[in-house]
Amino acid sequence: ARRLGDRAAPPVHLFVAAHVAPHLHGDVPATHLLPRDELVARLGAMGGTPSAVLDNTALMDHFLPIVRADLGLCADYVYDPTAGRFLTIPISAFGATSDPEVPVCAIGPWADLTRGPFRLRLIPGNHFFAARAPEQLMRAIEHDLASRVPCG
Repeated sequence: ARRLGDRAAPPVHLFVAAHVAPHLHGDVPATHLLPRDELVARLGAMGGTPSAVLDNTALMDHFLPIVRADLGLCADYVYDPTAGRFLTIPISAFGATSDPEVPVCAIGPWADLTRGPFRLRLIPGNHFFAARAPEQLMRAIEHDLASRVPCG
């Protein structure tokens, strides 16, 4: 978002969900490097992937490279506080009330990264709250976007 801010059409709002604020990143386990069986077991323990998917070898062969890439980005990311200025756009940060992966105290500090408005929303559930409460999430996003647009 900081890099995009220099473009002709910069972002108008940043929405983040179920992720630690980047300046609190710290050491993230190299889950993406786990052997297949251990990674599948870890995904199952996180509670967001149905066992029918985890037990389907062909499906997992397709999706595990994507999951590994996502987890690798998270593990390898290093926040650079000198890489750009503070954002001036609003940030809406979403977290779950019972997320063992990303506690609420790690989501609120997204507020430190903008001079614009900040809103923290907690949705009941675990790390995969977005899949379990998509309507609530979409209503919140629509509200935040609509509050930026003048009517008339």
